[in-house]
Amino acid sequence: MIISLKMWIAEILFSIAVIATGIVFFVIAGTFRPSFNEADVGAAAFPRLIAVAMCIFALAQIAMSIKNREKSNNNIALGNKTTLLSGGALMFAYIWLMPILGFYIVTPIFSFGFMVLQGYRKWITMVLVSGGFCLFAYLLFTTFLRIQLP
Repeated sequence: MIISLKMWIAEILFSIAVIATGIVFFVIAGTFRPSFNEADVGAAAFPRLIAVAMCIFALAQIAMSIKNREKSNNNIALGNKTTLLSGGALMFAYIWLMPILGFYIVTPIFSFGFMVLQGYRKWITMVLVSGGFCLFAYLLFTTFLRIQLP
């Protein structure tokens, strides 16, 4: 079953989901280990900055969608209901498992699973993208910036 919504309603719903995600990320970032150096802002500073920015931009999107709703009569197809719900469940599992298993275990599983959910079937590319991103994050944060990810 394909779900179809007016464009401005879909924009508002998506923005609400972005705000909820931003709030969850902000709260989870508070559980990161504190910095050992007093001059360092710590591992939570950047994720919290991004979470606040997500909420601000989503609120701006909601305001623009409401303001321009008369001009937008287009419908948008959100796709298969099962795929949509599975993607949401996968995102919540990612958030829930992050503090338990850690970034370097959960992230490649999540990205690989999300690619499978979206119908991508080039397995070698999927493994390289999932693993390559984690390697990049490790080199950037742990090696270069000396910030331990959860």
